[in-house]
Amino acid sequence: MRGRHWVGAVTMIAIVFSSVAYGAGPNDRIQMALHRRFQPSVIEVQDPAHRGMIVRQGQVLTLVTDGVPAKPFRVARSSSTSVVTHVMDFARVDVTMDGRTRTEADGFRLPKGTRLVVLDVRVEGDRAHLLTHTAEPLPGSAAGAATYGCTDFVFQIPQMVLRGGDVEPLIQFIERTLEWNSETRACAPHSRELCLEP
Repeated sequence: MRGRHWVGAVTMIAIVFSSVAYGAGPNDRIQMALHRRFQPSVIEVQDPAHRGMIVRQGQVLTLVTDGVPAKPFRVARSSSTSVVTHVMDFARVDVTMDGRTRTEADGFRLPKGTRLVVLDVRVEGDRAHLLTHTAEPLPGSAAGAATYGCTDFVFQIPQMVLRGGDVEPLIQFIERTLEWNSETRACAPHSRELCLEP
């Protein structure tokens, strides 16, 4: 991964799977369990007419709370001949085990019931990050222009999970904020590459 950028849909797939399969560290078990549960999606970056659209859908989640911040989906290129990249700029939402939430003030707000997909899952120390993208464009802050929203949900990992316990309590904790939606892919056994899109 180069900086905070991903290069196109194909590269995004490779990075997601390589971070899970080849990542090193004591939290690999947690990250793999979250990856299986929340099944990252891939979005279009290169085609101007379809930028931000989901081209490979993973798990769809529904936002349970109201007024969660999001930053507008943006792309950039370093020169006229370079590849367009996704600017990985997410509004951060921290959720602690006691239910307290700390959010950033900038960006626009997502209403309760917003449908989200996960672009990446990361476990860093005692925090689990779900980097999310709205499934549809929403009215933005710039003269009401519709745009996709990007939010980094950061969940505190229970100590029992960090010490090697079942990951299920963490999953249940996450799903109090991001409800698991039955709208998902149908995949061939043991293969997430052979799927029927919803």
